[in-house]
Amino acid sequence: LFEYRITYLQSMRPCNGASANHCMNLPSPSDSLNLRANLDRPEVLEALYHNNPEVFKSEFYQIWPELQNNLTAQCWKARLEYIPAHKKTHAVPKSIFIWSALSALASQIPWIFKLNEPEFFSRNIGFLFIPLFWGIGLHKSQASIKKMGFFALVLTCSVLYINLIPENSSSQSLLLSCIHMPLFLWACSSIAFNFESEAFPSLRFLRFNADWIVFTALLVIAGMLFSVLTLGLFNFIGISLESVYFQHVALPAFCFLWSLSGFTVYPSNNLIGKVAPQIVKWVSPFVLFVLIVYLPATVFSSESPYTDRDFFILINLTLLAILAIVIFLISSKRQNIFLGFEKIVLLGLIGFSIALDAWALSALAYRISEWGISANKTAVLLENVCILMHLIAIGLFQLFKSDQPRLLESITHRFLIVYALVFAAVCFLFPWVFK
Repeated sequence: LFEYRITYLQSMRPCNGASANHCMNLPSPSDSLNLRANLDRPEVLEALYHNNPEVFKSEFYQIWPELQNNLTAQCWKARLEYIPAHKKTHAVPKSIFIWSALSALASQIPWIFKLNEPEFFSRNIGFLFIPLFWGIGLHKSQASIKKMGFFALVLTCSVLYINLIPENSSSQSLLLSCIHMPLFLWACSSIAFNFESEAFPSLRFLRFNADWIVFTALLVIAGMLFSVLTLGLFNFIGISLESVYFQHVALPAFCFLWSLSGFTVYPSNNLIGKVAPQIVKWVSPFVLFVLIVYLPATVFSSESPYTDRDFFILINLTLLAILAIVIFLISSKRQNIFLGFEKIVLLGLIGFSIALDAWALSALAYRISEWGISANKTAVLLENVCILMHLIAIGLFQLFKSDQPRLLESITHRFLIVYALVFAAVCFLFPWVFK
């Protein structure tokens, strides 16, 4: 096969400016290819196939009954009939359907049991969506009973814990627990995707997240258009369905479809898997340009994160967004190799992110010295330190070790564990430490 490929590559070299077809006297697409006479000329067969694949297949299958014992013909038949695993259509397992249906049903719990809707969704919104990450990862990896039992235990304990915390509208720690519980469940999802057969499971997990975000955005747009059309049709005949529709139709339908879509999105070789990296690739230079213009402009602004709480929150949200772009930009690269303009953009984003994080940490230190420690400030401090360490590690890797992709996988895996521990501390310890 190696000799065959060398022969083909040599045959594709132009001869004195002429095309490869002319050099090898290939027939035109309308002529018979005469495959039988060229079985001993692999370079001609390869060129004929690329010249007109459909005609090649048609003529090959016509003469196949006569050539079943010919090794070359057997190789070509295997090649023509081969379908890569990622292009095969897989039926969605019943377990995914059941899980999606349970997610849709869970969204109706407040109305079924007459619960307080804002309180229920603030505490349990993560349980409607994030466990689907676990289900997809466990199904794809054919996880053992022990591993599935571990996730079932984590899910049960998390549900019981977040719903048993006493209600306190003035409690910062309760609000932080509700915000960080979905983040903790998401970070745990990387364990479910830790396949032994995968060379880079953590990076594959992050690529899956990027793909699913893109698909979710498309799903939301389609759902909005469908909802506008549906409600418009009913309003036209004098029937108002807004409250019923969004509570009992749109919400469970979105939970069901979003959950079900993850199974088809997971193989990153599909169309969505090709679109998401392109989106990140084209958006990242514009993000870098905005940062180059925005950060110097803040010097001349009267607003300051040291005294303005809203500005401080905005800086941290911007930092999270840039970190997400950097991580998705890196994970979308199959070989993790950035050259030329791409590397300049990546290092620029990392550099500005480190500067932004350092600015946020200095503002946080000032705010702690002026107004004391609190649950909010402690959580932001832990997360900003983790983000700063992560950005520095990624930057050093890109500068000095970019030819070692396994090192990047190790960095990503370790920091996912660190994030999970920080989120767990905020969820499970802060309500007792900051009473």
